[in-house]
Amino acid sequence: MVRLDADVTLVPDQLLIDLQPLLAEIATDTISNQEDFQAADEFLLLRDLLADDEFEKLCETLFHFLWSEAQRGAASAVVQRGDEGKIWVDPDRRLVRVWFATNRKPVKSDDVLKVHGMHALPREVFWAGLARKLENWWDAGQRNLFVLIHGFNVSFEEAAVRAAQIGYDLKVPGEMAFYSWPSHI
Repeated sequence: MVRLDADVTLVPDQLLIDLQPLLAEIATDTISNQEDFQAADEFLLLRDLLADDEFEKLCETLFHFLWSEAQRGAASAVVQRGDEGKIWVDPDRRLVRVWFATNRKPVKSDDVLKVHGMHALPREVFWAGLARKLENWWDAGQRNLFVLIHGFNVSFEEAAVRAAQIGYDLKVPGEMAFYSWPSHI
């Protein structure tokens, strides 16, 4: 548990992980082992940033910590429950990574509902990261890149959600991407 007198440290939002839903999933046995824990959507960015062995060590440590907290009954004290007293968990894990390229002007939006995070990368980092994902995460024959180019009068967020939905529905082996262009400059 975090000490009450601990100093508050600000962490960029894209690196912030809410452990409470993970604790609830461990307590309800939705996540029952370290492999399921590592596959959690909350770790999508960390899987990209950390070396494989470092990512596994971090997940092992966190899983054992949260498992022991769940055994102590800590989950019930911190988890918000719905009207029926149930904890909502998505067994499908519907968070989908979507790569994007755009020539739109960047706009800060606090009203993004379905896009969980957006990380702008320099061109060389983008291509190197995409190549690494295709090479390391996908077997030969599954290294596909599906690119959606949206139509006229489509917002960036709408294009992102459409690309994710297509990738999820079609279960595309490989990576999903979209190119987003402005309808007026």
